[in-house]
Amino acid sequence: MANQEEQLNNILETVGFIKDNAATKEDLTNLDKRVGNIEIKMATKEDFSRLSIEIVNIKEVMATKEDLKRLEDKFEQLVESIDKYAKKVDDYYQEVVSMNSKLNRHEKWIQQLANKLDIKLEY
Repeated sequence: MANQEEQLNNILETVGFIKDNAATKEDLTNLDKRVGNIEIKMATKEDFSRLSIEIVNIKEVMATKEDLKRLEDKFEQLVESIDKYAKKVDDYYQEVVSMNSKLNRHEKWIQQLANKLDIKLEY
């Protein structure tokens, strides 16, 4: 008898556990809806195919490291050319300043000679 009572208590405990933890029809319906929503949001083979095509298109228009290196080299050449040109302009400016000073000195000498020789210079 004690053994049957123990079995009955075990069965009642199991039934109580199932009652407390088993899913109801409502729980299963809600789960089915949530799974349906997940399936709607999941990417399809077509989505991955389109994505693959987009990635290929992006790779075609995207600059590679080699492209960037060539562009950087050209930029460096351009900067060097500008620096050389700036140096030439600076050298030319210095030459003009020097020539202007020399011209002013020559004009002064010519004026002095004209004064000593009593010659009137017309400009």
